[in-house]
Amino acid sequence: MIIITGLGRSGTSVVARLYKELGFADIGGDWKTSVDAGLEARDIVNINESIIQDLGIENLLIRNLWYQLPPTVSHVGLSMKKFIPTLFRHVSKFILAKMLALRNSKRQARPLKWEHFYKVVRKYKPVLKNISQKHEVVKDPRFCWTLPVWAEAGAEIEHVLVCIRHTDSMVKSRFNAGHLLTKSFGDAKNSMIYGLGLCIATLYDYDIDHSIVRYPDFLQKPDLLFASMKFPRPITWSTFLEVFYSVVDLSKVHFK
Repeated sequence: MIIITGLGRSGTSVVARLYKELGFADIGGDWKTSVDAGLEARDIVNINESIIQDLGIENLLIRNLWYQLPPTVSHVGLSMKKFIPTLFRHVSKFILAKMLALRNSKRQARPLKWEHFYKVVRKYKPVLKNISQKHEVVKDPRFCWTLPVWAEAGAEIEHVLVCIRHTDSMVKSRFNAGHLLTKSFGDAKNSMIYGLGLCIATLYDYDIDHSIVRYPDFLQKPDLLFASMKFPRPITWSTFLEVFYSVVDLSKVHFK
């Protein structure tokens, strides 16, 4: 399994979309045009959120963000009789998410409770091994906090690609997108730095094959990105470059 991770709003979705357009369609999840992001498999998100909760971590991210957003084109073609209840259900979930975010706006980051670590590893070991054999490529920022459990559980991790961005820019982007359960810039920054540090430490502790790319630099250096990405099957440079420019239109890129 190849893992794409990073703190979010740092190009992980662009890389995931490249993998998808190159033919690795099992990456999972939908692309959300409203936020130019997505492609997170539901089973990956759900298991990572469960691990985070069991480890006692508070990472200040809104949980299951993609599944709380209201529908866009997904319900086109439904009869009005089915459309109205479906729309109401999704809008209600979205409003509830916003209310929870407001209520929890003073929550503070909480690091991993290491006394729970091996118990959590034992609990999730079978399912993590199964998931790692099921997926070729997965993407989820939550791996920054959960990677130690995956590694200790013996999950089949072929490569980890970490997307990084100037920390302040990343935190501002997350605030703009409404992804955080805090109004404190400092708390958010500390939480993100902790997650990245935990991820990097795990890569070296377990000697996991990895590469690190910097956003938005790699959008202008496709050769560097190509060299940093690991592919389940061989991909030629010409094929990669063609797909890269079909996905990355630099004239339309906005670094919000």
